[in-house]
Amino acid sequence: CRRPSTRCGPAVRLTLGNSALCPSPLLRGMSTRSSKTAKPTSSSGTVPVAEKSTTSTDGNLVPTSLDVILMDRIRCLVHIALLVMLIPASCLYAAFAYCKETFMKSGSSKTSADERKTAVGNEKQVITVLVTGAKMSKSLHLARCLKRADPERVKIVLIEIEKYWLSGSRFSNVVDVFETVSNPRTDPEAYHRDLMALAVKHNVDVFVPVSAPVSSVYDAKFGEAFAEMRRERRGDVVTPALCLSEKLCRIFDDKHTFSEFCETNGLPGILKSFCVRSDAEVLALNEKLLSAEKAEGQKYILKNLAYDPIHRLDLFQLPCRDVEKLRAYLGKVTADGNAITAEEPWQVQAFVDVKAKDAQEYSAALLIKNGQLRMMTVCESSASQLNYDHVHVPEVERWVRMFAEKCFSASDSGLICLDFICCTNTESGIREAHPLECNPRVHSQCSVFSSYDMQQKLGRAALFGGGTDVLMPVDKQAPLFFFANELLKAVPDAVQFGLGLRYGPKDPKSEEPLLQILLKQKEADFDVRDPLPFFFRNHFQLPLLLLS
Repeated sequence: CRRPSTRCGPAVRLTLGNSALCPSPLLRGMSTRSSKTAKPTSSSGTVPVAEKSTTSTDGNLVPTSLDVILMDRIRCLVHIALLVMLIPASCLYAAFAYCKETFMKSGSSKTSADERKTAVGNEKQVITVLVTGAKMSKSLHLARCLKRADPERVKIVLIEIEKYWLSGSRFSNVVDVFETVSNPRTDPEAYHRDLMALAVKHNVDVFVPVSAPVSSVYDAKFGEAFAEMRRERRGDVVTPALCLSEKLCRIFDDKHTFSEFCETNGLPGILKSFCVRSDAEVLALNEKLLSAEKAEGQKYILKNLAYDPIHRLDLFQLPCRDVEKLRAYLGKVTADGNAITAEEPWQVQAFVDVKAKDAQEYSAALLIKNGQLRMMTVCESSASQLNYDHVHVPEVERWVRMFAEKCFSASDSGLICLDFICCTNTESGIREAHPLECNPRVHSQCSVFSSYDMQQKLGRAALFGGGTDVLMPVDKQAPLFFFANELLKAVPDAVQFGLGLRYGPKDPKSEEPLLQILLKQKEADFDVRDPLPFFFRNHFQLPLLLLS
């Protein structure tokens, strides 16, 4: 565990091994190095503690002293104790949620035999689905959707890397088999071989990756190999992998090439973007932007093209009149292990000031099946997104439909996520959606499909496609929250400080009281038909990870 920045919202700031994405909202930790530059792990899967320096909240390098390491260990122990003590609270909430759904009829409690028979295909044929990313909540949710598409036919094989053998999702009653594989980050070839071996062992029909940022391209590469294997062995025409091609995945995973791709395909609202490959290019571009500032008055943001938990919220602006300040920032990112190079370039993108304009950021999750948009949900976005509530945003929905129509062929399938900033055009007076980036992987906000009926529809759309309607969450659906996260956020600030918690000061104007959240909203992991993962994720998976 290293001392990390506290800028990134409410969570225990831990580096758990070399994972770029921690397995739970409670441990949405931000390591002090991005995934591309992290040091190799030891055989035990932990990060060596003999670091020379780390980054403080003000961006300065400070020594990693013994007292800092000791405080982080104490913070781990505090959370382990709290998670154990919260078991009775989880039991009480589970009983309350069960009674609420059973007696208040808040959701569809069962599916009739007639409904099950509406699935497409041979009733006797078993459909085996390989789902990755078991440590993450979104993997559990997607497995439920796929299983409920046709419970009698669908078989779920859930996998995770060896380090996360303790994933709470393995105890779900929708999971038929749980397996572990090699880490794609340390040995991508072994990861590929392990996936292929499991595909053969379990006679897998469909591959559905739930990727962490570091594994998106690896999963896309395997998806192509898996589809080729299926075509050779079974003569499949339609791709059996619910993931984009490696080429398209690489384009979408890069903020700059994604902007160029959208502009080439004639999509509106694309923010001006530059790619910089060295400190010298940044300084030269800064001079160019300074010259044009009087005429354009446009500000730009310098940001890493790779997933960067250290600098993702810096929002360093160009043009910068203080060149020494710019040089100091470039020196800091180099010292942090995120140097701007030809191999690891950064992006300079036009900046829309949320505070100065009527702007709002949104995130859109969508399903593309055989080139067609089959599912879409939109929610307000934030840096550390742990609460989900579907909203209708016409300008985002229009842009997504145009994106799906212009940018995908009949061979493309996948679950992806787009980030937008929406504001009113000062000239036309019309609200416009400006895409910021695309993440070519499933987003946790798909958990807004929280009722049995909605999960069944999403699962069928993912597995079988068909039809032309775009699936969206029903109106007036309860927003989602994560129980342990909300409970620890409710701890008084003074107590948090005393225990070393880092959930930040609460804003009474923007945050609902805990009781109202429990009464009005829905827990993202808890399901009355599948209750065990809720307990094992919070009180087994997390404590053991902290203990390690």
